[in-house]
Amino acid sequence: MGSVETWLPAGRYVDLFTGLVYDGDRVIKTIRSTDKTPVFAREGSIVPLDNTSADGHVRNGAPIPESIEVIVVVGKSGKFELLEDDGKAEDIESIKFAKTEISFDQDSGRIKIIATQNALVKDRTWSIQLPAFEGDSKSLDNITAKIGSSKVDTKAKRDGKTGAVIITLAQPVSSAKETIIEIGTKPRLHRNDIKTRALEILDRAQIDHDLKWRVWEHFEQKGLSSNIFLSRLKAFGLDEEMLDALLEVVLAQD
Repeated sequence: MGSVETWLPAGRYVDLFTGLVYDGDRVIKTIRSTDKTPVFAREGSIVPLDNTSADGHVRNGAPIPESIEVIVVVGKSGKFELLEDDGKAEDIESIKFAKTEISFDQDSGRIKIIATQNALVKDRTWSIQLPAFEGDSKSLDNITAKIGSSKVDTKAKRDGKTGAVIITLAQPVSSAKETIIEIGTKPRLHRNDIKTRALEILDRAQIDHDLKWRVWEHFEQKGLSSNIFLSRLKAFGLDEEMLDALLEVVLAQD
């Protein structure tokens, strides 16, 4: 595994590949396997992704996408204007952009995709990704959507790797119509499952088995104050790299 120092400005963030939630306004050390990169999105972020190919493979930079997945990080309201062009204009002044405004309102839990101006595609399939979204199966069943004035069926499920909720609309949307997805009022980011994350790190660690077991028993203890928990963790004498990996998880959130 490798590590890198990362500065997070003030706010709360989600690592899109791990689902871990972080408090910002500080420098942290992020530890990842060498085939992974930490990618953070702040509360209120809206990030459209090309989701064109039939086999589900994302191919960014491809032709005008007929399917888009939008990452929405709950916790704060946000807005994004998606600009697209057909690549035929000779200079920026002559481009006639297709404009699609996407917004999220934190109080109402409403995601709104406005009808596209100067649309380049007639219909488009939309899905929404909610990283670190706190909600049980009942709350996922209560997610609703409308295309124009008509209700449309939705399917919401959790991604097995990141824990993000993926909402898929049952039918393509006309670019001339507005789409509204309701995910529930005042949605929240989840609390990190520290024990599960620590177990994943310990499971991969190449350290003495008895030491591994004692560290795990420490994470199983309840009611310890933060200073006592951290002091005892440091007292195990773990290698600096191993300790850093555990501390990243422990200290990610307040």
